[in-house]
Amino acid sequence: KAEKRINRLLKKYYARRKNRIEDFLNKLVVQLSREFLNTVFVFEDLNKLKMFNGSKKFNRKLSRSTWSKIIQNLSYRVKIKLVNPAYTSSTCPRCGSKLKSRKGLVECNNCGFIGDRQFVGAFNIFVRGLGVALRGAEVDDMLSYEPRGELKLMKPKSVVRVDLNGRAFAHVPT
Repeated sequence: KAEKRINRLLKKYYARRKNRIEDFLNKLVVQLSREFLNTVFVFEDLNKLKMFNGSKKFNRKLSRSTWSKIIQNLSYRVKIKLVNPAYTSSTCPRCGSKLKSRKGLVECNNCGFIGDRQFVGAFNIFVRGLGVALRGAEVDDMLSYEPRGELKLMKPKSVVRVDLNGRAFAHVPT
């Protein structure tokens, strides 16, 4: 009897947790699609099955992850572009050569570029999503070189400021 009651309670609380997560994701997708109406969202084309590594704790966390659900829900409302994430955080955005990584920072021996590894990866995914090759001065115009800095993305009539540490997404009229 006690086992049935415990299983019923577990089922109830897991269903509640699942519903709360889905509600949050739906609200997030609606907010993003309203705020960035005519925008193409660029994501890494990740395959969850290839990421399981045998560690029970990591595999459980990965199973609970919801990034594919966000992408799927967003695709109903806005344009989505998936790009191959290979070598995005180890390729220099300025000259295209291989970067050396040390404690979250990356450094280019070729051109002297130094930046945050996550920041560089996100920037390179953005550039791949644009479908263009940026080099030299074009990158210098778009990218601030402060580690954990701010990336400025130029649009025809406005500037979109994106803080890659998750603090702010804002349209700034020019």
